[in-house]
Amino acid sequence: MNWWSIHYNRPLKDPLLQTYTLEELAYEYYMVKQARLAHDEQAKADTDRIEENKIQAELDWADAMEKEERLEEESASASEEPYNPIVDPNNIEWMEKHMELEEEEEGGDLSIDFGNE
Repeated sequence: MNWWSIHYNRPLKDPLLQTYTLEELAYEYYMVKQARLAHDEQAKADTDRIEENKIQAELDWADAMEKEERLEEESASASEEPYNPIVDPNNIEWMEKHMELEEEEEGGDLSIDFGNE
């Protein structure tokens, strides 16, 4: 009876409360309790579903970014030849210049063929 009075904010001497049997009060008490548990479970399930959707969206985004990066790398590697410093004209010019300087200082022939024939 005390639970009913508190739950419905009614006095203990309320005439409506006096019409309830003990079984009816017990049924109402457990029904409200079960309804609250069901509501809490539903709220938790909704929260879990929202979190799972959020995580899945983040994973999908990460997968899309990885795929985009992979495609960019593949297109870049397919269109460019690897850098070969031996055939770079700047490197050949630099080496020939330094070889000439060494020849002048040493007085000997230091010519080396670097494949630029």
